[in-house]
Amino acid sequence: MARYLILSALLVLAPVQIAGFRALPQSRALRAQTLQRATAAEATAELESGDVSDQFEVDVYSRPVVKDGKKLWEVLVCDATGSFRRAVELPSNMVNSREVRKAVADIIEEAPTRPTTIRFFRKQMLNMLTIALQGIEDVEVLPSRNTFALRAWLTQREKEVYPEMEGYSAAAVQSTMDD
Repeated sequence: MARYLILSALLVLAPVQIAGFRALPQSRALRAQTLQRATAAEATAELESGDVSDQFEVDVYSRPVVKDGKKLWEVLVCDATGSFRRAVELPSNMVNSREVRKAVADIIEEAPTRPTTIRFFRKQMLNMLTIALQGIEDVEVLPSRNTFALRAWLTQREKEVYPEMEGYSAAAVQSTMDD
């Protein structure tokens, strides 16, 4: 990590010749952005290479995307480190505890680590998720605001994924983390 940051700092702060690559001096703001991106890229690489946690986080909610005249619903599941992520789309007429249980169970089957705890943060989904997830053996289901990896993923999807989807509605945008 230290080598990577030192190399990043050298590339950002001064013109340096490294393997035929010449970094040019940049403005202070651009240097700060570059350093942030380098740090974020390194953190992402560490997460991808890390082990999958047995603490999972789940969200079921409509998104600002309209498909076939109806809002898109998604089941998002990730582990607490953010290294395992899966998204399953649900048609709005299929959003019920049985379909959510099936989607989450399928995701758990493909996960490299079986969860011992599944957390969710939306109080509106308390009843549905409690019913849906009670049938999954040896998993404790907890409403919790400590769903940091899930919230970071939702923020990323709000900025990068949903606006690129066909049927995206800017008028329907409200933060997907409002509860």
